[in-house]
Amino acid sequence: MSRWRNLRCEAGYALLEAVVGAAVLAVIALGTLPLLDALASQSGRTRDRGVETQLAQSDLERMRAMDVRDLAHHHRTTPVKVGRLNYLVTSDAEWMRDAGGVVSCTADPQAVDYLRIRSTVRPAGTNKHHDPTVMESLVSPPVGGFGVNSGTLAVSVLDGDSAPVAGLDISAGNQTVPTTDAGCAVLGGLKSGSQQVTFSRPGYVLPTGEEQVALTANVLAGATSTVSYQYDRAGSAPVAFDTVPSSGLPAVAAASRTVSLSHTTLTGDRAFTAAAPAAQLTGTSLFPFRSSYAAYGGACPGNDPTTYDADYFDSRPGLTTVPPGGTAPAVTVRMPSVWVRVLRGGSPYPGARLTFRTRLAACTETFDVQASGAGGDAKVALPFGPYTVCASDAAGRRATATISNVQPDGMAAPVSLTIPTSGTAQGACPA
Repeated sequence: MSRWRNLRCEAGYALLEAVVGAAVLAVIALGTLPLLDALASQSGRTRDRGVETQLAQSDLERMRAMDVRDLAHHHRTTPVKVGRLNYLVTSDAEWMRDAGGVVSCTADPQAVDYLRIRSTVRPAGTNKHHDPTVMESLVSPPVGGFGVNSGTLAVSVLDGDSAPVAGLDISAGNQTVPTTDAGCAVLGGLKSGSQQVTFSRPGYVLPTGEEQVALTANVLAGATSTVSYQYDRAGSAPVAFDTVPSSGLPAVAAASRTVSLSHTTLTGDRAFTAAAPAAQLTGTSLFPFRSSYAAYGGACPGNDPTTYDADYFDSRPGLTTVPPGGTAPAVTVRMPSVWVRVLRGGSPYPGARLTFRTRLAACTETFDVQASGAGGDAKVALPFGPYTVCASDAAGRRATATISNVQPDGMAAPVSLTIPTSGTAQGACPA
């Protein structure tokens, strides 16, 4: 029995040793498998890199062999199968302005035009490694490669801070090129002469307010022409109106059908018109200059109060700064009042028909018909400038006067219009 018990004990120890050995092997296997997997993965990445490098080199050679007229701004993505693996080969070409491979819109006459060609290769439908394989090279177009009547156009687009506007598609001729991070797009091989340059971006405007841009640039044969534009997020400016009915009275709210905003860099003022006179109007699609606009009532340059007082806005409200993509704080501007007194037969004449016509050249703005009140008086807020005032009675007899409406603090005395009581009736004052 004792020998049998010893055999049983030895068998138990053997079983235990077998279990422990299996466990050790399992631990070793679990530790080795990730290493083997990593090695296999690294081998796969190395294989992919090698294939991608060969594909990129072949693609660059293909582009170098292309006619330069076809190569300029060449872009395409091609699927390629190698063995059982699929790859995507993306080919690009864009204009540079120096041998360092930098897109430049400087007007440096020493700059030389090059084409940078780039091939980007990645496995199709997978993400086997974090970066694709990218290879680049520079191609120098031969002299006259685009023809003797061709040139290059470098387009620079900056915002109101003179910062670059990137990723904006610039079109000219049959080419479309996005601006770089430096706000530059270079279009080569354009026909010399006048070329239309177009671009647009929702919410952006030129200083003159256009979002859809179509401008003309001149391309010089065998040279690089450089043009620069400002383009930024549009803002708006609300403008309210007040008036002093006559000298010594407090200012009261007024209304206008039009408002204009001027800026020192603009050759013309931006005018905005409503269907009916309103206590507040808003200028929209305004370029966000970092300096102020000057706002005034009226739609004509002669309505600008600085026409009559060059320092007007130094002491009176009306300046407003438009933020990029935002709304400026509301500003209230002054509309001076015309004060007229209508007489007939030596007495004040209430209910006269009053019309006002601007005497500013080429200004066609019209104003609503008014009526004289009790005492024959009328105080009407109008934009700065000269006017012809007409008063007529029910019989169609009339009187007229010329008034210079340029007193922001109100007229000290009325201008009298005396309607005759006899003679030929000319008809009611025209609107």
